[in-house]
Amino acid sequence: MEYGSLKAEHRPAPGGGTTGPYFKHQVWEQGKNLSQRLPAQEAPALRDAIANRQRFEELARDFIGLTVQLTRRQHDPDAHAKKRQPGAAALATETETFLTLARRRLSAEGWSTLDWVETGLREALLKDGRRCLESLLNDPTLPVPEDASRPGEKCTTGVARQVETLFGPVTLQRAYYHAATTSTGR
Repeated sequence: MEYGSLKAEHRPAPGGGTTGPYFKHQVWEQGKNLSQRLPAQEAPALRDAIANRQRFEELARDFIGLTVQLTRRQHDPDAHAKKRQPGAAALATETETFLTLARRRLSAEGWSTLDWVETGLREALLKDGRRCLESLLNDPTLPVPEDASRPGEKCTTGVARQVETLFGPVTLQRAYYHAATTSTGR
């Protein structure tokens, strides 16, 4: 990658026409415009390096934009209602974000290898799977077996416990029941 721009210049030739192209690389560093001439044989590599930097910056902007959208969804004032019964689109945000970035990268770079696609998609699907499972298991409209105090038990609601699943760890919010006389809980 390289900063700056590459310009091809042509100069008037004695007797008419032009000479060149002559290549000039310009870049801003520490508030100054630095300029240097390049041999013609170095221009294609520099042009590619500048294009790669520009493509990287574009992908980074896209990633930041998608991440901001995801963050805003997670910090939505109606988040509690959405967490209780999210729609399929809200649950597949990691997968959608990855697929959007993968489409852009494949368009720019082509299909040289699919390892990164498979690995990235698997990770995104696992994250979305954890989110879906966690949402389902924490749905307040679904009954939890034995979710009532027994005689002598004290109830504490909303206790978070982490459980390992095939998708990875999920956090369950449950009532916790403690019997002081027997120093046991469930």
